[in-house]
Amino acid sequence: INLVWTLVSGPRQAVGVTGTASQGESVDIWESTIVVGAKGFNSNAGISIVYEYDGISTWYQKQLLLASDSSGSIANQGSSVSIYGDTIVIGGNGDNSFVGATWVFVRNSSGLYTQQGNKLVGTGNTGSSQQGYSVSIWGNTTAVGGYTDNSVIGAVWIFVRNAGVWTQQGSKLIASGGLGGVQYFGTSVSIQRDTLVVGSTHENTNNVGAIYVFTRSGTVWTQLTRLVGSNPRFTQYQGQSVSLWNNYIAVGARTLGNVGSVYIYRQENATVWREVRQIVGSGAIGGSMQGYGLCLRNLTVAIGGPGDNSNNGAVWN
Repeated sequence: INLVWTLVSGPRQAVGVTGTASQGESVDIWESTIVVGAKGFNSNAGISIVYEYDGISTWYQKQLLLASDSSGSIANQGSSVSIYGDTIVIGGNGDNSFVGATWVFVRNSSGLYTQQGNKLVGTGNTGSSQQGYSVSIWGNTTAVGGYTDNSVIGAVWIFVRNAGVWTQQGSKLIASGGLGGVQYFGTSVSIQRDTLVVGSTHENTNNVGAIYVFTRSGTVWTQLTRLVGSNPRFTQYQGQSVSLWNNYIAVGARTLGNVGSVYIYRQENATVWREVRQIVGSGAIGGSMQGYGLCLRNLTVAIGGPGDNSNNGAVWN
């Protein structure tokens, strides 16, 4: 598919968000709404910004989101963000001395977002888990990654909403069948319906990395498969980013050949996912780190490379 992209709005810095806020380190879009994380705002307390599209040519700033029950001065609210319909989920991996937390905001009838309930903190954590380093929402289910849980083995927590109340579903998820003692499981998460994909960037002694696919039956999540892309090399960090859409998965491997790349998997049947393509964007300048961030929608993938051209960064699609 050949697509021509047109820039409809130039660089935007939120009104009221100043200093080294790290705006744009996390971002997500749903129809005419964009949410942007700024975890460095206010000496790493963090904040998130909502933009809406006017339907013609302009994205305008709608609202700043700040949770009311963070713990400590370095909450890093906005370290990860995810949006589905009228619900925004915001991770803060620094909350409570880096145990981490996740907050949910819901759009009301006036079009503004308000916090729904108290912050979400998964049970069974071991040490400074950094819950909220990655988040993903689909419908009434949210996945929260904490990649440093249990001495950087990592874990993922699932929360479900019923009548406006969020509760943890089952125990934390951990990977089985991985190689090496360092995993960073939960560096990235992506959920859709009853399928969950988790990145585990530091698997085996060479940090090749891997991803894991889980499926839900009723209320029980089960690991389905572990995937490692073809031609694995040292310090590839597969799973730095993941994005699931229907029966495709995009996986970022940010240091492959010092340029980075993205693997595409397609679901063949209920239990089998097969690698169908490896993508490296053309025109890269230096160590681009392609795949550090990405987003897959239908048959289009946007690939972020923050290291391109001496850290000026670039995006491929």
